[in-house]
Amino acid sequence: MKRAETIDPRRGVAEAAARVAGRASRLLGRGAGSSLPGKVLLALAPGYLNAAAQRLRSGVVLVSGTNGKTTTASMLRAMLAEAGLRVMGNPSGANLRQGIATALLDGPAADIAVFEVDEAVAADVGTRMEARLLVLTNVFRDQLDRYGETETVAALLAEAARALGPRARVVYNGDDPLLTGALAAAGVSGLPFGLRLADPGAAAAASVGGEPEVCPSCRRSLSYRHRTLAHLGDYGCSCGFAPPRDAVIGEVTSLDGLQGSHLRVGDREHTVPVGGVHNAYNAVAALVAARELGVEPEVAGAALARFRTRFGRAETFRFRGADMVLVLIKNPAGADAVLSACATERDVGAVVVAINDGIADGVDVSWIWDAAFELLVPTGAPLIATGRRAWEVALRLKHAGRAPAHTSTDLAAALEHAASLSESRKVLVLANYTAMLEVRRLVAGSRRAVFADAS
Repeated sequence: MKRAETIDPRRGVAEAAARVAGRASRLLGRGAGSSLPGKVLLALAPGYLNAAAQRLRSGVVLVSGTNGKTTTASMLRAMLAEAGLRVMGNPSGANLRQGIATALLDGPAADIAVFEVDEAVAADVGTRMEARLLVLTNVFRDQLDRYGETETVAALLAEAARALGPRARVVYNGDDPLLTGALAAAGVSGLPFGLRLADPGAAAAASVGGEPEVCPSCRRSLSYRHRTLAHLGDYGCSCGFAPPRDAVIGEVTSLDGLQGSHLRVGDREHTVPVGGVHNAYNAVAALVAARELGVEPEVAGAALARFRTRFGRAETFRFRGADMVLVLIKNPAGADAVLSACATERDVGAVVVAINDGIADGVDVSWIWDAAFELLVPTGAPLIATGRRAWEVALRLKHAGRAPAHTSTDLAAALEHAASLSESRKVLVLANYTAMLEVRRLVAGSRRAVFADAS
């Protein structure tokens, strides 16, 4: 039961000021207003996160980790809504304190909130909001200029889990030795999940994406009986370190490129309507979390089957007469999963790779040299390099075995060129974070382009 909310007389003033700030931000074209209102709120009412959380009858769920936060949180919200709960969250991906505060300000009346949260602030946000459940997806090398090495990220997530205390539950990826080891070192137990592939040859790119494969217990090299993605899988060490034996295991029975997959969890078959091994992991995480929150498996499965991705996670749209699919890539492991799915796509007219180097991307984009762009070559589709780092992308693609058919830092021109080459086939647009946002803004501003799932 939620405790009685403490009324802060300053909160009404803070909320009014935050709404004014949001409108001003949008009118002045300084952004979508997902962060500034939250900054104003937290400056004027520092206890706002806790106070707002107390109004949620069924509490707060947080989802964190390197990859999969947005999709896992969205899947879980869909499952809870299917179960009849009023659900809110931050589907746009604004996952720092201010973004979550803005979501609470602008969100509908709700019973429960599911927020994705940045790894660096997960402990603070979870403690302030007294989260009842924390879902941890994975730890991959990402934005080294911001976070440092993967061990640092694993420690941040373990601290977030430890800080919640014994009343909260933790759902975590037991196939990730970095995450499993960090939680064990912090004395945190939880509900592990994992994934196995019926066809081991379908592992998302054979490379490990530059991820460490060192036992967190004794520092010897890990061995793998079954690999799924980068360093995830059925690992083991001579010291006895291994995946948790009580993990809920999902088995991927089939993969259909970017279109989806089929998954068996226990005695139930599930359709995952978004492709790639990485999204199969997201689905299992959401299913385990939903079960922990009291959602019946058949209800969760029905919601999963109807799930539709948004915000750059395999969104489809039309631009200049061509059907395009927008997919986020941001680090070697995630890119390898996407590239592996792309390699099996049929009727591809062109592939656009758009890489920026904004602060939100990580200014160091050298990770593209660890991603398996070689997987694009056998598709035979013309490749187009764009974004602020278009020429580095072009060099990477040339080393992968296929020089780009077109290179331009002008994103609009690159998309138009891709449309002209597509010959009525689909165009795959692989973009990192700020490039993905630019594609969405460009499409939204075109009278001849429509997102298929826009609402």
